[in-house]
Amino acid sequence: MSAFGGLIKAAESLINSTNVTENSLNAYLPESYSLASLINGIAQSQNTHPKARLVAILACLKDRQRVQRESDERESAARLGDLAAAIIAPWTRSTDDYNTDNETDEYEATTRRSREWAVYGLEILNICNDDYSARFSNDTILTLISFTDAWAEERLQNTAHYQFAPPPFPWASSEASELTSRVLDKQLSLYFTIETLIVKTILQDYLRPMFSKSRPSAITASGRKAEFRDEEDTHHALRDEIEAKPWKYADHRAIAIVHWTVNMADETVVSQQWPLFIPVLLALLDDGTTRVRSVGLHIVKEFLAKFPDRILHDTGLASVFEDAILPTLHFLPTITPEDESIQLLSPAYKSLLVLSGKLKGRVKSGPNTSQTPRVRLLDRILRDGVLSAYFHAKEHIRISQLLFAVSAWIVKDMGINAVKHLKDLIPMHCEVLSDPFSTAAPELQRLATKSLGIVIANCWPRLTQPPYQDEIIKALVICFLNTHDDLASNSKLNHTQDWLTRLATMLIVTAGDEEGLRDKVMPLVEKEPVLADLFKAL
Repeated sequence: MSAFGGLIKAAESLINSTNVTENSLNAYLPESYSLASLINGIAQSQNTHPKARLVAILACLKDRQRVQRESDERESAARLGDLAAAIIAPWTRSTDDYNTDNETDEYEATTRRSREWAVYGLEILNICNDDYSARFSNDTILTLISFTDAWAEERLQNTAHYQFAPPPFPWASSEASELTSRVLDKQLSLYFTIETLIVKTILQDYLRPMFSKSRPSAITASGRKAEFRDEEDTHHALRDEIEAKPWKYADHRAIAIVHWTVNMADETVVSQQWPLFIPVLLALLDDGTTRVRSVGLHIVKEFLAKFPDRILHDTGLASVFEDAILPTLHFLPTITPEDESIQLLSPAYKSLLVLSGKLKGRVKSGPNTSQTPRVRLLDRILRDGVLSAYFHAKEHIRISQLLFAVSAWIVKDMGINAVKHLKDLIPMHCEVLSDPFSTAAPELQRLATKSLGIVIANCWPRLTQPPYQDEIIKALVICFLNTHDDLASNSKLNHTQDWLTRLATMLIVTAGDEEGLRDKVMPLVEKEPVLADLFKAL
């Protein structure tokens, strides 16, 4: 047994304890040792528990007085750091017996293990980084990147969405992310340029071979739109699926690294290296697993925001992204669980709205404005996405809330071109406002009210005559009376009533025929005097 054998055995006996510290193992430390001898001792203990090896290494490194200085200690420290990174990396050790039916269980077991061991490994990396200025291997840098919580800021800004979504990279705890940032910042400042790391180390050497077997048929190997698609084999074996997607079944760092890369790449890198990004992004969108597809949609949204409009148009990739994202809009209950549906729909709509914004420069004036690429895409999102989804899954409150929020954005962008959808938009909004139980879902009521305001503001020329005008008046009256009855128990409904009054005023102003509208409204006011507050503009 090596000089470190007793230490590692002691660590093994303590790893299940909640009070494991370096002080617990001080009695088992050799009197003195070099980093090279520590590496040799660990190498002779490969059959021991990986976490025990991490705890033993950390105990040795923290007792700095026992460490013998040596000329090649920087290289030894780098090897120790690489060893620690390999242990904590979120990857599946072997896929030989992998069962895709239990893919979620396999993934959760891997990420749980990685999260549990991460702090020990990252502390080792910090010591090797700070005390010895070690230069870690490229693979260790990739592991560090996978522990950066690049999603933290977005989760804070979108609390309502993320409270229903599992963490995208569950191994990256806040403590692990903080430790990682310290190491990575120093490594990047001393040994890498960000552009070389992104282009050479990540895109060319890591992601391209990792995703080479899972490229969708919509693009060529060079990342360009395929004019003639390869026939897809829909009967491939499960083993082929595992081999084609090591980034999904084996090396779970990959998707986190993709996100970090897109987040860190500037517009210059994106405009020059886009052929390396495209196959990776489309492979994520093509995957049927919610955890993969939802993260892919978030990443694509960020990528499209940086992708030059001219390249997007000239390469034909706008239609490729459109066709890749739109099917997600049909991931609805009951086939898709509601929580998963929300995780997918929210980033899918956001990505499509970013994509439509990239087509703004292609809008032309004249009689064929409605046929421009941007308006055509918005038309498709509204018709095949929002309206279809609402009438299919309107009983799911959270999904309806999302759809009304998206509808407002689309109608605002489409302007007068949205009038073609009034036959569906008006019933959709009026149904919610007319529901006698709508006050039980105040957020849905609020979103429907604001969205209807945008419909009136943009489509008013078609709302001056029946039947749309009558339907809106009826919905406003019913909603106003319902909220008035519940004001005593819910003061927040005052805000809803203010919005309803504003909508009634908009309808009056845009009607043009104030006398005709007065003739419709006054009999209602005479029957329910409280409605005078709703139609105070008359």
